[in-house]
Amino acid sequence: MAPRAELEQLMYLVGYSQHVVCGGVKCIPRKCYINVEQKQSSQEGRFIAQKNGVKFGRKPSLSDKQVIELIAEIEQAEIPKAEIAKRYGISKTTLYRVCGEATV
Repeated sequence: MAPRAELEQLMYLVGYSQHVVCGGVKCIPRKCYINVEQKQSSQEGRFIAQKNGVKFGRKPSLSDKQVIELIAEIEQAEIPKAEIAKRYGISKTTLYRVCGEATV
């Protein structure tokens, strides 16, 4: 291996990135590597939490009771869907998604 290639390999292993600056090479420390042990322990923690009933992600914008009321209002069809969505504080997209999930 050529001396420059060995230097580049060593810099990669140590955690440096190279940037060409005015014809020279500038070495800057970087943290691009992934700590595998830390990632595995995080995954294990998530699995344990899920087994204990912890839910991840965003909370639903409507409760089950609100979804039932919303569908009942839509079935009556006296009010435009946009107005119903405003009343519940959701977008029309969310309204259509909730209605689609309820019918399935």
